[in-house]
Amino acid sequence: MSMKLGDLPADMKKSFRPYALGDHDDAEIDLKKLPVCTDKGMPVLAYPESSREKMKAFDANGDGYVEMYELERAAELYSESKNTSKRLMQLVAMLLAIIAVLTGVIAGCTYAIVDGAKETKVSGNGELHVANKPDVVATTGVAEKTEDIFDFVTKNEPVDLAAVKSLTLVTGTTTRQYTITGHEKKIGELSFFTATGHKVVVTPNEYSIVNSNGSTLATVTKATSRRRRSLLAGGGGNTVTTGVSTGGSAAAALKLFIPSKFQSTHTSTSAVFVNGVLQTSGTLVAMAGTEIRGYRSIQAVPPFAAHPYLALMTIYADTAGETLSFKFIEESGTEHDLEISSDGVAWDGKFKTNDSTGNIVKPLVLKSKPPAPFDQYSKKMTLVAFLALGLPVDYRIMEGKFSAYSLEDGTLRGESTEPKTMWFGFYPIWSIEIHGNTDREMIELRFENADGTWILNEREVFRPDTMMGTLNPVNPMWRAVTSPTVILPPPADIAPAVPKPTLPINQAPFKNSATAVLTIKIDGMDMIDGTIVAYDGTTPLGGSDNIRKDPFGRHVALVSIGGHDSTVGKKITFYFWGNPESCTECNAVKLPIMQGSSTFTPNGEYGKASAPLPLMSSSDPNFSTETYDFSMSLYAKVKIDGSYVTTGKLTAYNGNQIVGVIARPSNPEYRTAIGRPLPPIPGIPEGFFLFMIYNDSNYVPGITFKYTKPDGTVIDLNGSITFTANSMSYDLDNMVDLSN
Repeated sequence: MSMKLGDLPADMKKSFRPYALGDHDDAEIDLKKLPVCTDKGMPVLAYPESSREKMKAFDANGDGYVEMYELERAAELYSESKNTSKRLMQLVAMLLAIIAVLTGVIAGCTYAIVDGAKETKVSGNGELHVANKPDVVATTGVAEKTEDIFDFVTKNEPVDLAAVKSLTLVTGTTTRQYTITGHEKKIGELSFFTATGHKVVVTPNEYSIVNSNGSTLATVTKATSRRRRSLLAGGGGNTVTTGVSTGGSAAAALKLFIPSKFQSTHTSTSAVFVNGVLQTSGTLVAMAGTEIRGYRSIQAVPPFAAHPYLALMTIYADTAGETLSFKFIEESGTEHDLEISSDGVAWDGKFKTNDSTGNIVKPLVLKSKPPAPFDQYSKKMTLVAFLALGLPVDYRIMEGKFSAYSLEDGTLRGESTEPKTMWFGFYPIWSIEIHGNTDREMIELRFENADGTWILNEREVFRPDTMMGTLNPVNPMWRAVTSPTVILPPPADIAPAVPKPTLPINQAPFKNSATAVLTIKIDGMDMIDGTIVAYDGTTPLGGSDNIRKDPFGRHVALVSIGGHDSTVGKKITFYFWGNPESCTECNAVKLPIMQGSSTFTPNGEYGKASAPLPLMSSSDPNFSTETYDFSMSLYAKVKIDGSYVTTGKLTAYNGNQIVGVIARPSNPEYRTAIGRPLPPIPGIPEGFFLFMIYNDSNYVPGITFKYTKPDGTVIDLNGSITFTANSMSYDLDNMVDLSN
């Protein structure tokens, strides 16, 4: 069966035209395209051609019919999509709200950080105060500016003139700089007074430099060229440097830094450590030479940062490649030089335009430089020395360390590790800067080399701003020591060197003879009795046990000395045995001859009646005055169990080394016996000690004492003194007071 389009009424042709096989009346109608529902649903072909592709989406099984269950599923999906769209709209609205809240929080935090970083706050009454210190009014820092000297003549405000710190004046090829100590202002004339005594007189048209005697050193006429004036104002000619008086805050002075005059920037994020401690406040400053290139206060940062406190700083410059340095200023005003640490982000310290160094996760780490040696001392002196060490003497001391130590606290005060120059092109000269804070400190000098540590004989008094010896021309101080310093062993018991002979000694076997007139002092005491014998080695040559008082009140011994031909030219040594009642330990005490020849000469004389030969020694075999270079005398009184002693022996020690021995106190009986009685003096006990102390150095603190009772008991005494060569600090009016 077929139907043509022309078979239909005219009003139906339009409706069926889409299903015809043509657009004319003879075109057959394709019955399969008619929108007729069947049990399988409506065929896809029954829909207009423009809609068929869309309807195919509902034909889930692809059989060409849109069935009922497929339409129902499509309806369900459409309903679910509408619900999903609604939920998505609600979620978008919620996210927009969260973003708005976060934006507000970030803005608030930024404001709080910036406001908290401010170093000053304005109070309700309009005053500017230091942040977090409402009772402290903020001040500006120290600033300097340079002006033309002729411009300054017209200034009338006293504060401007009072701020002048220095003058830099160019006269021809000579540049002079003066420190200003005051000024005088007259009509049409201004005078500056300088620290050198010169006066600079400035008028509107010229200035003159006047000597202290009134003569004129130089006169300069004011330049009229505009170009010349601009050069002068730029610091190329005659300028005045002024300083604005401030409260002294270095951090506040940074406020005068003007970033806008620079063309380029470089940002940095830094953690600052001073002496190993992370800084939580203070100001970080970037420098190019002596110029400030940026600064920023330390501030708290978010918890995810590498360090809780950082400085987020912008650095300014005109030229890339400038080397930057950093300083840190504590709130107290203390400044520290900083250096870039390898603990943070790597950086060569060069300025790079529009670059950034570090961030809060990996910041630049800046650490304070360790203090330079002796920075804690404000004063110094210089010693130029020619060293002579050892025996035989070595004058060519080229290697080692020359050091200075305080005897007050034992600290190192200076050192030098090589000679500074050569004397006559051959002898090395050493120079050392000695540092300190207190005048008159005693300084010990040491030299260390492969042989050991040498403590030089003479100590020095610290005198600031002095130079002992010079390098140009070479004029050194002499410093010498015979042997390296060693810790001495405790004194040892030494057997007598010779036996005590029986007197008189027979002179008949001797071919030659000589005489001796002697005075004997043991442990600082005049010996008024005892036995003295002259020896050639261990052979007695003569002796006497008769010590007499001569007409001058001196106790002298007359000794006849014999000798063989083999004795001639040999050294004579005297030994003394004392009376146990007056010298308990005087057992074969060796008495070296300190004056004149000590060798045997036929018919020789060792001392005369008018000038006896003095012999001195100590009763302790571990102590000999021959080995020391310096001495001092002193008076001492010793109180044992509450009473001052009139008998016994006093010994002085430097550590465990004996440096002085006195056999007994100077009591009335002894002073009467030697012919030097002393009337009673208030405050002076009947028994006191007067004796000599010896040492290798001219200044040695910590000299201690021991007292020996007549029965041999040794007692450590409280109290000590400082050995000072040739000193009489302890006289009859100021005795060393010792006690147990």
